[in-house]
Amino acid sequence: MSNNNLFRYGGAAAILGILIMFGAAALPALVGIGFLVIAAYYFALYRAESSALNLIATLSTVGGAILALFTAATPNHLYNVAFLTGLALPPLLAGLAFNGKADFPRALAITGIVGGVFGLLNFVVVAAIGGGDYTNMMNNPALAPLIYVTYIPSMLAILVWLVWGGIRLFRKA
Repeated sequence: MSNNNLFRYGGAAAILGILIMFGAAALPALVGIGFLVIAAYYFALYRAESSALNLIATLSTVGGAILALFTAATPNHLYNVAFLTGLALPPLLAGLAFNGKADFPRALAITGIVGGVFGLLNFVVVAAIGGGDYTNMMNNPALAPLIYVTYIPSMLAILVWLVWGGIRLFRKA
C-alpha cells in the first residue's frame, strides 16, 4: 500500500473513530471498536514519522481497545485504564514525538500533549475515588469538580487533536 493511500485511510479513521465514539453513548460496545479505528490513525502517523513513540501510541490504542471490549463498558477501574491507554495516552505520546518537527504544526503537537496530560490527571483523580466509578460521584463528592476540570479539557483537546490530525493526513495524501 502506498503512503498516500495510508495517509488517506488514516485521516478517515480519525474522523470515523470520533463518530463511532459518539455512537458509543447508545451502544457502549462501540468504544472498543472506535479505539481500533483510531489505532489506524496512529499507525498512519507512525508511518509518516517512524517514531518509536508513535508505534507505542498505536499499540497503546490497540491495548485500550481490547481492554474496552472485555470490560463491557462497566464503569470500573479497568474501564478507566482502557480509556487511559486507548484515548488519553496516545495523543500525549504522539504529541511528544511530533513536538519540534519542522513539517508538523507545533500547536497540534501541544494540543495532543495537553489532552494526554489532562487525561492522565483525570485517571489519577478518578482512581482516587475508589474503584473508578466516575458515574457515581457520591463516592467522593469533593472530587467531582476536579474530575470535570480534568475530563472536559482532556476530551476537547483530544477531539481537536483527532480532527485536526485527520484533516492534516488527508491533505498530506
